[in-house]
Amino acid sequence: MILSDVDVIMKKRAEKLANRAKKSIPTVGLFSVTVFSAGQEQFGIPTESLSCIVKTPKIAYLPNLHSWIRGVVQVRGEIVTVVDLAMWFASTGRSNFAFTAIVEGLPGKIGLLVDRVDGFRKIGLSDLC
Repeated sequence: MILSDVDVIMKKRAEKLANRAKKSIPTVGLFSVTVFSAGQEQFGIPTESLSCIVKTPKIAYLPNLHSWIRGVVQVRGEIVTVVDLAMWFASTGRSNFAFTAIVEGLPGKIGLLVDRVDGFRKIGLSDLC
């Protein structure tokens, strides 16, 4: 395949832009987490795993589940299991389940019931317990 002069120029420009973007990111060892509150605790979820945050839809309760699994919800046409973070981690305080954070992992999606979204933070590996 023969490249025209314009194609060669565009390819060189794209390579320069790609290299500049790689060099300008000083986040070695840092990653972004989304911070949520549930009960009296705060939790950080890797932002890259977060699919969306929605107001908690109506929960369909199912029998014979662990107490921290509240049931299932429908989010954007998908049925997702929802987990009460405060109960799962035995947090003190009552949770109001205002929001559901949909998180994607290897087994699939799961909804985390949280009281509020506290923001986003960059943390390093040394910040983890």
